[in-house]
Amino acid sequence: MASSTDHRKTILLPILLSLTMINYALTLTLSALGISDVHLMLHLSHVNIVIELIMTIYLMIRGIRNNKLDKGFVYTGSLEAAEHLADKRMYEKKRQMKAFA
Repeated sequence: MASSTDHRKTILLPILLSLTMINYALTLTLSALGISDVHLMLHLSHVNIVIELIMTIYLMIRGIRNNKLDKGFVYTGSLEAAEHLADKRMYEKKRQMKAFA
């Protein structure tokens, strides 16, 4: 996203890279030592995903304002985000149904 909007030098990218590497290192280390399972570490991964999503939306809005981002790219990204939200909703619904069964 940063490349397509000409914002490669933004401070968000090194921060996001650092968070991703910390997440990976913690998950790998704790799993290898038997302290935690990858499934239990998903909360940290999801925090990282939310930060990535916020950064992507910020860069998309900034790219649209500066007319450096193709509208088709925005529509495709919005469609993908809607698909992920629908998938998450379906997952939560199935999980709730299993809890009551």
